[in-house]
This record gives sequence, C-alpha cells and structure tokens, in this order.
Amino acid sequence: MVTASFHMVYLNLDFDTIDTSNMSFGGMNLTGFSLITNKSSEAYQDLFGDWSDKFRDSHPTLANSNVGYEAILAHDLCRVAVSAARSIHESGRELPLPRVNTYHRCFKQVKEGTETVASTVGPELLDAIKRTATNQLSGRVQFDGNGSRTNYSLQIVGLHNGVVEQVGTWSQNNDPPIYFFDSETHGRKGSHDYDNRTFIISSVLDDPFLMNVTLPDGTSRFEGFCVDLLKKIVEIYPFKYRIQLVKDGNYGTLQRNGKWDGMIGEVMYGTADISVAPLTINTDRERVVAFTKPYMSFGISIMVKKSKAPRPSGFSFFQPFTNEIWICLALATCGVSIIMFQICRFSTAEWRIETDNSSSDDVSNGNRATGAGKGVKWTNDFYVMNSFWFALGALMQQGSDILPRSISGRIMGGVWWFFTLIIISSYTANLAAFLTTQSMQSPIKSAEDLAAQTKIQYGVHKGGSTVEFFRVSRRKSSSPLYRKMWSFMANTEPSPLAESTEDGVRRVRESDGKYAYLLESKMNEYRETQKPCDTMAVGDPIGTSSYGIAVSKHLVELQKELTVAILELRERDTLRRLEEKYWVNRSQCVKDTTDATETRALNLDKLAGVFYILLAGTAVALLVSIVDLVYRSKEQVRNELSSCGFRRMWLNLRARIAHERLVASLRRRSMPAPTKSPSDGISETGTDELSTPATAQKSIVPSIASEEGNMNSALSKKKSGSAGSAVTHTDV
Repeated sequence: MVTASFHMVYLNLDFDTIDTSNMSFGGMNLTGFSLITNKSSEAYQDLFGDWSDKFRDSHPTLANSNVGYEAILAHDLCRVAVSAARSIHESGRELPLPRVNTYHRCFKQVKEGTETVASTVGPELLDAIKRTATNQLSGRVQFDGNGSRTNYSLQIVGLHNGVVEQVGTWSQNNDPPIYFFDSETHGRKGSHDYDNRTFIISSVLDDPFLMNVTLPDGTSRFEGFCVDLLKKIVEIYPFKYRIQLVKDGNYGTLQRNGKWDGMIGEVMYGTADISVAPLTINTDRERVVAFTKPYMSFGISIMVKKSKAPRPSGFSFFQPFTNEIWICLALATCGVSIIMFQICRFSTAEWRIETDNSSSDDVSNGNRATGAGKGVKWTNDFYVMNSFWFALGALMQQGSDILPRSISGRIMGGVWWFFTLIIISSYTANLAAFLTTQSMQSPIKSAEDLAAQTKIQYGVHKGGSTVEFFRVSRRKSSSPLYRKMWSFMANTEPSPLAESTEDGVRRVRESDGKYAYLLESKMNEYRETQKPCDTMAVGDPIGTSSYGIAVSKHLVELQKELTVAILELRERDTLRRLEEKYWVNRSQCVKDTTDATETRALNLDKLAGVFYILLAGTAVALLVSIVDLVYRSKEQVRNELSSCGFRRMWLNLRARIAHERLVASLRRRSMPAPTKSPSDGISETGTDELSTPATAQKSIVPSIASEEGNMNSALSKKKSGSAGSAVTHTDV
C-alpha cells in the first residue's frame, strides 16, 4: 500500500507540515489539504516567533517546526473577536464585561449572590462577529447567519514521485469546488518553463566569495567564487538571475522572536529565491529552506595576529641555552677547576721530582734541594691556571695536554667529562634547530589554549553559523570546552562578537595579539594570503561543516537541478580549480616553501657573533703578547742594571775597607801613607796622605781587578744574549 499503485488522501488541514520523507521510498501517491497561509506576512512571523519562544526550552524540535493549523485557526478567531469588539466600541456602545476571578466570562452565566443571571455581552459580541469579514492567516474569514464560516479556500497538495506540490484548490464558492491544475501548464512546482523568470539571488560581500569590483570606467560589478560558480551552473542548467546584497548583512540566525534574519530570512519569506554565499548547512536552516549538495567543506579555525619575526642576532648560537644555563655552566667550570686544583694538591700521586740542571744560584719555581751544580725540585701540573685549562678543554671537546694521575683526580675528571658530553650533545641538537628554522610563535595554538586563559579575548561573527555552533553548546550533550568558550564570549564586556567578518579581521590586526577571531577555515586561509600578511591560522579546525546553496522550499525542482549541477561540477574537477583560482593563484603573501626536512643555508646575520669573538680573541692575544714583551724587557734591563750597580758598590766598599786597613797598619808601623787610592787611583790630599809601598799594592789590587774583570765578563755575556736590549757599560 505504499507503492505507486496506491493513492491515499490525507484529511487533516496541515499536510504541508508533515514529514513525507519516509512515504516517498515506494513511489506512494498521497493527496491532502492545507490552509492557504501567507507565511511571508508579518502576522505569521509574529505568530511563529511566539510559538518558538513558548516551546524553545520544553520542546526545541517543536519550536523550529511550522505552526499547526489549529494554532492558525485559534489565532484568526482571536483577531476576529478583537475586530468585532473594536467595531462595537467605535459605534459608541460599551460592553458591560463582568469581572470574575480577574478574567471575563462572556458566554456563560454569571452568578451574582444567590441569583444566576445570563450575561448580555455574549449575544451582542456574537452578532458583531457574524458581521465581521477580514483576511487572516487562514485566508478569508467570513460567517453566515448561522455562524458558519463561508467563502474560504483550501490548498490541495499532493506527493508525487517524492515531491510535495500544490496540485489544485478547493473553494466553497466555486462550482465544482475542486479545481486541479493543468499538468502541462502547472504540474509539479519546479517543472515550469523558467526562461521568462528572473530569480533573485541573495548574497553578502565576503572576500573571496563575493567582491564588488570597480571598473576603470567607474562602473562596478560583482566578482568572486560565487559568481564563477553561478556561471558554471548556468552553463549546465540555464536560468536567469539577479544578485542582490542582503539588507542586514547577516547570513541567517533564528532570533528570540522566532524570526530569521539575513539571507535565510530573505529566502524563507520570499524576498529572494536563492542564496549563493558561504552559507553553512545546519539543522535549523534545513528546516526552513532547501539546501543543495555541498560545494565546499571546512571547519572552524582560529585567526590570530602574526608575531613579528625577531631580527636575526649575530649571537644566535647562544639561543639554545637560556641565560640561567649559561651562568650555571660558567660557575660549574670555575668550580670544577678549583676542586681539581685542591684534589691534585692534596694527592701525593700528582707530585713528582724533577732534576734542575741550571746553576745552584738560579731561582727555581718549585721546591728543590741543591746539589753539586744541580738542583732537585717537586712539581705539580695542576696549579690554578692548568686546572682551569683542563676543565675548559674538556668542555670544548678539545682535551688537554695534562691528565690526572690520582684516583680522586680521575674520578673528578670522569664525572666532568660525562657532564660535558651531555651538555655539548644537547647544545648541538638545539643549535641546529635554532639556526636553520624560524617559525612564528603564538601563545595560542589550539581551542584549549584559548579556553584556558582570559588575557586574550576571542569572538565570532554574531550573525553567522559559527555563533550558532557555540550557542547550541549549552546543551548537556555538547563538549564542555565549547560551553566554556561560549560562556566567555557571551558574558565578556565589551562584547567580543564581531558585526561582520571584516570587523573580526580588523580587531585581530589592531589588537596587537590580544584578540583571536574564530571563523570558517576557508575564510581564514584566504585572509592569511592577503596583504598586509599579518594574520595566521593556528590549531586544528573545530568540527566539520559544508557550504551549500539555499533555495526556497517552493522551488523544489530548481533545488534538484542545482544539486545535479554541483555534483557534475565536482566530477569535472571544476570546483577544485575555482578554489585554487582564488585561494592559491591570488595569494599576495610570499610563503616559505622550504621543506621542513631540508637544510637551510645559514647567513652572516646568524653567525656574525662567532667572527666577532674570533676577532676579539685575536686582538686580546696580540695585546697580551705585546704587553708581556714590553714588561719582560723592562724587567730584564732593570735586573741587569740593579745587579751591576750592586757589584760596583760591593767592590768599592771592599777597596775602601782594604785601603783603610792598609793605612792603619802603616801608621802603626810608622810608614808613610799611600798617595793614591788603590780602588780608583785618585790622589789623596791633606796632611794624612801616605805613600803606598809597592809590595802592598801588589797584594791588594790584583784581587780587586780580578773581581772587576769577572763582573765585566758576565755583563758582556748578558748583553750579547738579550735581544733588543740597548745597555751601555762603563768600567768601574
């Protein structure tokens, strides 16, 4: 009985409101009746809004469905009663409406005291209603003398081949009352000849889907993905159309009063026939308009402002470690050097005896015991500077020419080598990443990061499907993450919700990283490729949705033809080429095409610090060598001069002492004093001068001369052995 061989009649007056999807599988033929209702009228929208508000919380599914015929008849009855009461009031008469329990009982008896009296309001109001004739939601409302409705019509609606359509009318005044449309001129809705009809297409300016481009001659025209999509569809299924922009700039959301705004509202109320735009397909919209198959899929992504890439530093090789690590590493090197010095000082295995072949009068740096022309000294390689050199060589992976010999020293050295192995390996691994990669860092990387903080505000377009996605998250079955995000957006002041997509993008660019905008991933990807190239998409898309073409439910056949055209465009790969045209070929930003696994060439900006350190180290080394050369040269000259002066003084003193002894001896022996000093040969004057005998001079002067000769010989050797020393010697 549910096949095409049977034809059933549905007697209720709300056939157009029932779900017939399950009845069309077997090709069943079904005919019913429906009140002629102008759903685009303001009165119907007010009624639908009140209907949705009443059942929004208790019965969400019923709130979004069409209003039943009983509610429409009740609405019309109240409006007729009000019109009748107004006509009585305008005639100058007053209705004595008794008050009982704060409401009126016009058609029942009212008990006053112990006597029951009949109300006089009912008959008078009933007569006024019979005389009232008005147009309401159910059509013409008019009554005959018996109070029965007259002069009204019904739609005859049929289900044929899976399509619900009006096939005729029933009118009380017609003879016969039933009239069926001619199948050749009317037939199924959508099978009309559309050559003489121009469809109104509602859309919204949103790059790159629809753009208003000004031509050189001053005129403007629409361009974009949706325009090209319409042209491709018309090539397959020809029809005339005219694009008009939606008045309120919204995509379409269900308001609290039950009305739809935006493009969905225009298609639903007949202002437009079709909507071709980035219009998301969802459950609420599908109830009021008919969608084609999707032409593009997407998710909800997060748009943030790009952080400015820091200028490469010449000391980028310091970046693998933080300042704390570098400080700790320097302290560890100094600490290990001191500990190594102390361990090796205390350990007897680090001390050794060396033989010194130099003269016993030479100065030695170590402890030694003098012998016959030779010295013996105790030496230890790990003094302070050598200990630091050992620790630094191990840290630089270069080793050292000295190694500890004691057990304690080797334990300390082994631990230090293991420490430097881990440090250098970690540094090398991080250094390659820091020098060869440069990525934009953002504090927000996912929706979880957004929900976990409050410093960065985030919002959505308040008139689109994204806001509905988060609004329905208040239901218990939705993710707690989305409920938390919607609670933040709904309760934050000033409101983070954007008036349009352009408004949201402007907020991101002007907020200096303090605002994030959630929008469809396709729009986000396009904005990322357009100048000033200062936004980027972060994180994985949230959910999965699709764009479709919205068609009025009265144009069922057109909706089917558009669906077939979209499927054919997908099979031809036309949709992909259109997407590539606007998202790839029109990119204004230069993308980094380097493969993540490919090694990048380093530039001088990142390694300039290495050359600076090399130049600085070379300059310091040269300066130290020059200072050392000058200092040692002056020190050598000073030592030589001081040594020669001391010997002169010592020889003069010995000669003077010898001379005085000689004079005293001669005086005691009553011998004449010598006339010249044996040391310098200068004549002595005065009464005390004596002449020196030849035998005395021969015994004293040769020894002094020998000492002086030895001094001159040693001085000559030192002069010949010192380079660059310009010292002159004067005989004593």
